[in-house]
Amino acid sequence: MDVSTLDPWAKIELLGPSGLWAEFKASHQGSSSLDQFMFYLRKLVPDFVSKGFFPAHFTQNLETIKKVGTNPRDPHIPTPDEMAALLDLCEARDAELGRLIRAFAFSGARKSGLLGQDGLSWERVDFTRHTITLLEKGRKFRTIPMGLQLFALLAELRERSPTDTGLVFRIGSSREDTAQIILKECTGQAGEEVRDMKIFHNLRHYFRTQHMR
Repeated sequence: MDVSTLDPWAKIELLGPSGLWAEFKASHQGSSSLDQFMFYLRKLVPDFVSKGFFPAHFTQNLETIKKVGTNPRDPHIPTPDEMAALLDLCEARDAELGRLIRAFAFSGARKSGLLGQDGLSWERVDFTRHTITLLEKGRKFRTIPMGLQLFALLAELRERSPTDTGLVFRIGSSREDTAQIILKECTGQAGEEVRDMKIFHNLRHYFRTQHMR
């Protein structure tokens, strides 16, 4: 159904809460965004029904929208040896993307910290002080120490481009998607102990619980 020509109020009347949610789902990625929109509708719709803006049946329609659910906050954390085996598999599939996945595991960085326009640049890698400066939430930069594994990885990459002042990882969105696919597929091959490491975000949990030690 093409509702693009309708004004917002006509769209609401035609689609109802579940239709609005379905339209939002079709154009947005990520379960957390969908759940936030669901919570928004759960507050908005009853209030508007009580004020007479929405028909009463919208309240029942709202109940058909179910929470999508986010990834677990406390994933199973593999041992360093189990993670090493997973990272080796990833790098065997694609050397460049395998190093990117290692960098996530050894830095605890968010995607925006390593990738994109404000991703990690060589100017924010300090081999003397053993630190890197990453973009964090709220568009704030934070300087953190490099562990031995991250230092070795970045030193190897630096040898390949000793005069470069640009981004450390020049990887576009399509290659980023490929890296995510590789990580997911390799977790399936590496065994049950790394099952929760199939998304970049959970590599942050690994870093915080195992690598930081």
